Amino acid sequence: MRKTILIVLMALVLVIPAYAAGVDAATDQPIQQEQEPVVVATLDELQAAIDAAEDGDTIAISSKIEIRENCSVGVEDKVITVVPDSSLTDNALFYVVPYDIENVVFENIVMDGNEIDNLSAIDFGIYKPSVENGTITISNVTFQHFNCNYSVLTLHWLNAIIQDCVFTYNTTGRSCMEISINASATVTNTTFIDNYASSNGSGIGIRCNGNAIIDGCTIKDNKTLENSFGRSGGGIYIDSGKTVEIRNTIITGNSADVGGGILNDGKLKMIDTIIYGNQASGCADDIRSFQNSSLSVQYSVGMKETYSIIDLDDEPVGFYSDYDYNRFDKETHIEFLGETLELENILPNNSLFGAKFIFASELPEPPTEPPQPPQEGDQTGDDDNATGGEQPSQEPTQPPQGGSGDNPADTPSQPPEQPTEPPKDDTPDNPVDTTPDTPQPPQKPSGGGNSGDDDITPPIDYRPSQRPTKPTEDDKPQEQPDIPTTAKPQLACNGAVIDTSRTVVLLGYGDGLLHEGDSLTRAQLATIIYRLLDDESIAQYSNEGLAFSDVATDAWYAPYVNVIQAAGIVNGVGGGRYDPNGKVTWAQIVTILTRFVESQEYALQNIQYEGWAQRAIETAVANGWIKDSAEFDPNTVIGRGALVQLVNGILEQYRN
Repeated sequence: MRKTILIVLMALVLVIPAYAAGVDAATDQPIQQEQEPVVVATLDELQAAIDAAEDGDTIAISSKIEIRENCSVGVEDKVITVVPDSSLTDNALFYVVPYDIENVVFENIVMDGNEIDNLSAIDFGIYKPSVENGTITISNVTFQHFNCNYSVLTLHWLNAIIQDCVFTYNTTGRSCMEISINASATVTNTTFIDNYASSNGSGIGIRCNGNAIIDGCTIKDNKTLENSFGRSGGGIYIDSGKTVEIRNTIITGNSADVGGGILNDGKLKMIDTIIYGNQASGCADDIRSFQNSSLSVQYSVGMKETYSIIDLDDEPVGFYSDYDYNRFDKETHIEFLGETLELENILPNNSLFGAKFIFASELPEPPTEPPQPPQEGDQTGDDDNATGGEQPSQEPTQPPQGGSGDNPADTPSQPPEQPTEPPKDDTPDNPVDTTPDTPQPPQKPSGGGNSGDDDITPPIDYRPSQRPTKPTEDDKPQEQPDIPTTAKPQLACNGAVIDTSRTVVLLGYGDGLLHEGDSLTRAQLATIIYRLLDDESIAQYSNEGLAFSDVATDAWYAPYVNVIQAAGIVNGVGGGRYDPNGKVTWAQIVTILTRFVESQEYALQNIQYEGWAQRAIETAVANGWIKDSAEFDPNTVIGRGALVQLVNGILEQYRN
């Protein structure tokens, strides 16, 4: 009996501690022991493990899983975490061979690299597929903690649909996602945040033959590691000749040596995209574009409305120049580029174009001390301040589109008499031109900026121009004798007015040369004249539709041609055509420019010409635009440099 009792007591001593070890003393509930993840090595094993798993479970991969057929990895009703097993020696979790693949899907997965060296998430074979344009869809997948020599996700050959994904806390040799050989990608509602790259493009790298659409994404706080000068594209890197369209995306807080937000060496179009607050130690905080690249930044609802969603207590102003060795600096280098950008064949060399988006707080404050009123008996001969006395207070206006600006001078006491607007000229651009009875409405222009081979340099102004406000009774100046002012007439054609404060310059073709001796094309001419027009004129004649049958909707010069045609500045070459690649003769350019002034008769002494442009030539000579010289031949083609000299000379005559 005593022996039996002793055995029972010993059993209790052993059982009770064992039970206590599995109980939470605070809750009297059993402690859940963490289960070891299921380990798989093939696609079949992985799919079976996912089917058997519960939401939130983890599966470990011991050997790179090859995908050579159409399949789905992941299911709709649960999210599974996939990690490398300690025994994995391969350099990727998944390897997709696109040879016979039409459709592969990854969904609802967290891929965690556990910071294992030289491990990427998904790699693609470079084998040319037998089925063209296969598709890989990656939906609601998180890529985190990968430490790889190249990219977390490398795409070859297939079309990729990346949606609702997250790339975060990855360290790569190139980028988080690389769109490579013969691949394209549409990336929507995807976040790239806190990633690092030792080469170009820590967020997205568009390389080789890749093209992409990026829509509704956030690219934030990524950086290329500053190993040496030249690491580019903290958020996005676009390789040479590649096409990328970015819509409704926020790009901020990224950093690199060059192009903190974006490095563009291809063809980049940005629509309703917010880019600001990026940093580059070398140049171009927000956008850097290389030689022969193109860049378009546009807002369908306006820049202010687009930037209003970021809820910053600051007023967005627009893009300012921020290029090599001439960084944006509110004390020494302030050059306004515009609210939008439209740049084609940007650079004469590799060291000039960089842009930074600026808010009002980043600009210097304008002078606040008002001018002193004149002393009694003083006379002033300043036409811009004929009345003397204290000047009315100034209020800032918004920066003009495309770099144009209002004249910041004060309003004269006697407003200039408005010139009589000349009637619309139906003279053709050349002898065979015909003017359409009813001009078709032109395509709405892209909003100004710097595009094409020729550009306009607006007056440099570090912040929006200023307009005087209406003075109060107390602010009225002392009466002074009126000093008459004489205002030069406007250059106006049917209500389209040239802003004479601007200057025409040549940017060249990208080889470092201006090609001043090259013939001027009609497309280049349209670009120059469009950019000379003031904002009100462009708004007045900007409509939807095409004016000429040979001007394609997506041609870089289309908005410029359509606006100046609608204003009656050009009339085409007949048959509803504009001939954008045609060469411009002296007779044509003189005819077009004299449509901005009143026609005049002039007895030519030396120019031997009695053709269709005679009255235009007489008007140009009478205004001193050209000389009455026997060497002037109206039928010769005008060169690019000669056009710049002619137009700038006219603008100088008409500046107030």
